[in-house]
Amino acid sequence: MTASTVILSLLLFFSCSLAEAVVPQPAKMEVSSAPPLHFPLSMQASGDEEGMRELRTASAMGFCPPLDKGAPCISLLYYNPWVYKGTSGGLPEGGYRLLVFADNNGMPRIQLRASSPSGFFYGIQTLTALLEEYKTDKGYLIPPLFIDDAPKYAWRGLHLDVSRHFFPKEDVEELIDAMALAKLNNLHLHLTDGPGWRLEIKKYPRLTDISAWRRDARKEEWNWRNTLLGPVQQEGEVYGGFYTQDDLRQLIAYAALRHIRIVPEIDLPGHSYAALFAYPALGCTDFDPQGNGLRGHDNLCMGNAESLTFVKDILTELMDIFPPGTPIHIGGDEVMPGCGQNCGLCRERMSALGISTTPELQAGFMKDIVLFLKDNGRESIAWDEAFETGLKGPIMMLWREEQKGVQASQGGTPVILTPSSHFYFDYYQGDPSKEPKAIGGHITLERVFDYTPLPDIANILGMQGNLWTEYIQSKRQLEYMAWPRGFALAEKAWGSPSTSFSDFRQRLAPYLKLFDKRNINYRTLDPNHDDHAQPVQP
Repeated sequence: MTASTVILSLLLFFSCSLAEAVVPQPAKMEVSSAPPLHFPLSMQASGDEEGMRELRTASAMGFCPPLDKGAPCISLLYYNPWVYKGTSGGLPEGGYRLLVFADNNGMPRIQLRASSPSGFFYGIQTLTALLEEYKTDKGYLIPPLFIDDAPKYAWRGLHLDVSRHFFPKEDVEELIDAMALAKLNNLHLHLTDGPGWRLEIKKYPRLTDISAWRRDARKEEWNWRNTLLGPVQQEGEVYGGFYTQDDLRQLIAYAALRHIRIVPEIDLPGHSYAALFAYPALGCTDFDPQGNGLRGHDNLCMGNAESLTFVKDILTELMDIFPPGTPIHIGGDEVMPGCGQNCGLCRERMSALGISTTPELQAGFMKDIVLFLKDNGRESIAWDEAFETGLKGPIMMLWREEQKGVQASQGGTPVILTPSSHFYFDYYQGDPSKEPKAIGGHITLERVFDYTPLPDIANILGMQGNLWTEYIQSKRQLEYMAWPRGFALAEKAWGSPSTSFSDFRQRLAPYLKLFDKRNINYRTLDPNHDDHAQPVQP
């Protein structure tokens, strides 16, 4: 009997589609009503080079049990997408097929097929959850099942703000491992903002010599207007840090093995206080570091030709760090409307261009940056405010009202959905009196799970959860705010079939057990309702 005949015969047993222990919920999952199959605790996987390589990476993450000894039960098989294109063997990028069955001799078998390395990797994450769910003291009791799965959306992201609070490379690596288990594939690293610059730029060393450090005010209420940048001399008062270019290269390689792309953001022309503190000549002529600079008047002077040179120099070094094909986020958000009106250089520039407003000036400034990136083979991304200036070209990252993305997407602009109404993970998860201090808002696990994009948004590239860190000061607190909401995001961003929230909560169980084994923090689930959960203190 051939493998395909075995599959066809097994499918006769699959009478219903069920959600069995897997997040994100697979596109198609059918579970047999036949008795479960008994697999030994010690199993051996074998297969094609591609599959075994992905298994080694997954094993290094510490979630997947060792599958390198014992009974030969697991086969990892590679379909060449060029050979099998257009046939039943062809699978989309990231797609996989997982089969649990008894062979002709009645021996339990697990077969994982993929036509891309990422498909193997995602299939192994699914297998990891199944093994955790069905583990007993005497082995694994897994029902015969068939999964045919692939992601709907290309962008499944998580954003980490390292400007307000810095997280060292090792903390980011642990976040990457957790993201990989959830099949998330883009880490948006917010490297620069007002309170800190976190990227080594060799042409501008003051960015990290001065603006990567500040007075340690972690015991005080967050108020960035009280920020005192610079390497404070008194012992114990200095706080901050930055990534060297080699640090970032190492993080990029670490993430790439887990099929996660790190996407850098250099936020501009606003949110540039840290850059201006190091190089104040790049500010408008009325810029005051200790005055209006701490009240939002923190944009690079868009009338100064040196500002554009500065940005291009930074992006040139950035493109040397990040591999070809990596888009670059250029910010574009929350520029104070009146900025530039009192600056002689900005007024001269606006007069030369025949324009009269800051948004028009911003559109021209950012257009030059977008074209510079495009000429260097890079896509750009910008927050949705930038598009209100008339800017065209970047991918839109939509964080405000979704209606703002309808016209842009229908005009051909790809949109990444990260609405603050559902995907801002710095918001409270329950009763603020029972939660660690947060910035405000209220986004429960159920609210994340219930998200449905507007049907009029025509060109959705994917979805992303955002971790802004005004009130997130430690790795434990970061994990607490990210998980398990990150799993609900992963389900939406994968494009999973709709299930109930109670079903989703049940499917979370093996993942939270895996987190316990790795000592990854998360917000515990209350049996009645998330709002009443007592938090695990970060």
